[in-house]
Amino acid sequence: MHYLILVATPMEINPLLSRSTVLSESITPSGVRIISASLGKKDFKVVVTGPGVINTAHGLTVYLEHYIDNSKEHQSSLLIIQTGIAGYFKDSGLEMGDIAVATSETYIHTGVNREISSFSSSCSSYPYDPLPFDLVPDCPMSRQGHFEFDCNMIQKSCSIIEKGLTDLSFTATSLNAVNPLTAVNSEIATNFEIAVNSETAVNSKRVTNFRAATNFSTEINQSQSISFSLMTGNFITVSAITSTTEHADKLFRAFDYPCMESMEGAASAHIAALYNIPFLEIRAGSNPVGIRDKKQWDIPLACQNASFALEALLEKGELF
Repeated sequence: MHYLILVATPMEINPLLSRSTVLSESITPSGVRIISASLGKKDFKVVVTGPGVINTAHGLTVYLEHYIDNSKEHQSSLLIIQTGIAGYFKDSGLEMGDIAVATSETYIHTGVNREISSFSSSCSSYPYDPLPFDLVPDCPMSRQGHFEFDCNMIQKSCSIIEKGLTDLSFTATSLNAVNPLTAVNSEIATNFEIAVNSETAVNSKRVTNFRAATNFSTEINQSQSISFSLMTGNFITVSAITSTTEHADKLFRAFDYPCMESMEGAASAHIAALYNIPFLEIRAGSNPVGIRDKKQWDIPLACQNASFALEALLEKGELF
């Protein structure tokens, strides 16, 4: 299996690269950064696309057209992993630094806008009606910018991440109590924290608590705890960052209770669909959707936690 990791910015992959061996690095004429690296026995590529849907679509297409063997045999063994930070919807049950694996992606600006009143109320028209044509051949859901992902691969990736984190010196302990008010629309949830707390559990089919042990990372002091949850859910992609909690609430209701908002995921999912390449998206929450006060953000924590999940997946994973 060949791993291609997509990130919008270098900071989102730097924690993983700091624990890997960088083999080579190049920059395309348009500024796309391509890195070859290895972690243990696994080689992988990183494409730093730049933020936003256009940069992401461009960066991934450049790589697929010019930097890999485009034979069907090679593409069949390629897995594209979009990762990085994202805004998280509080009503999904996620908290700062938590990890989510996407079950679907939706580019919310795709479709036919029904709204005929003032611009200020345009959010009420979400989701848009379908376009009268497929954006991806034989994929009707693409008419609304919607892409569903392989459920079996998602579940397997979560299991691999759990096992990998355990081997990275996290200790698993089962939770008995579940608080149904802390999550919405979640199939898998895993809570990683320094101490067992039943109130942090998520209402889902599967709930597991992890307690951090020592020496799980050279970058973390032994006296410092790390806490994050792992769950699955719908993601949405935007080109205009959500800046109010009111708008966040409308999006949460309109798009089937998403757990995360980013600016790249649907674009990479779209390109992956065009090339018929398997796709996975793993992100960590850096800020609540709709909150622009950066004092309430924690970007370094999100970058670090996303890298922990990727490291676990790379070291333990063979998804197909």
